[in-house]
Amino acid sequence: MAFDFKKFLEKTKTEANKKGTRKANTKKLREFILIVCEGTKTEPNYFTAIKKRLPKGVVDKLVIKGTGRNTNSLIKEAVAHVEARKKSTAPDFDQIWIVFDRDAFSKKQVNDACSRINDLGFSSAFSNEAFELWYILHFEYLDAKIDRKAYIKYLNKIFKKHKLGKYEKNSEDIYEILENHGDQTKAISHASRLLELHGDSTPYESQPSTRVHQLVALLNEFM
Repeated sequence: MAFDFKKFLEKTKTEANKKGTRKANTKKLREFILIVCEGTKTEPNYFTAIKKRLPKGVVDKLVIKGTGRNTNSLIKEAVAHVEARKKSTAPDFDQIWIVFDRDAFSKKQVNDACSRINDLGFSSAFSNEAFELWYILHFEYLDAKIDRKAYIKYLNKIFKKHKLGKYEKNSEDIYEILENHGDQTKAISHASRLLELHGDSTPYESQPSTRVHQLVALLNEFM
C-alpha cells in the first residue's frame, strides 16, 4: 500500500496540537490566582461557589478576598496581599484580578483606578454600574443605561418570571441559580457584545458593561 503523505501530515499536526493543548493546560493548572473584591459578600460568594467546583489540587491555587474597600484603597489592599505573599513561603501569584463596580465614583476616580490596575500588571473585572449586570446577562442582553438600583428590580422581574422567588443580594446560592436557570455561555457572549459596543470608550463611559466574564472564562479553564 502506497504511503499517504497527506494523511501522515494531518496526523502529525493533530498530535502536535494535542500535545500543545496538554502543555498549555498543565501550565494553566500551575497558576496561582488572587481575586480581590470590592464587596465582602456578593462577589466573594459568587467566586467562592466557582472555587468549590474546581478539581482537587487546583482549589488551593485560587485565593479570594472580600475587602469592603473601593477604588484606590481596594488596589492598595491587593498590592498588600501580593507583597505579603512574596514574603511568605507560598508561590507568588501569577495573576491578580480586581473586582469592583462604578458605584457613585467620579469619572476621574474610575478611569484612574483602571489605569493604575493596568500599570501594576493586574487585571480588572470592572462592572459599570454594578456586578448584578453580570447576573442579568445570564438571561437576556441589556444595553440600556439604567441606575444600579434598577438592576435589583430588573433581577426580581426575571426571577419572578422563572419562579425563583426574590433576588437576595448576598445569596450564597446565586451561582447555582444562574447555572440551573440562566445561560453562562450567553452571558459571556452578551458581555463581550457590550464591550464591542463601547469600543474605545473609557471604563466610566462604557455603560452598561462588565469584564467579569473574562475572569469567569479564565476560571472555567480550570474546571
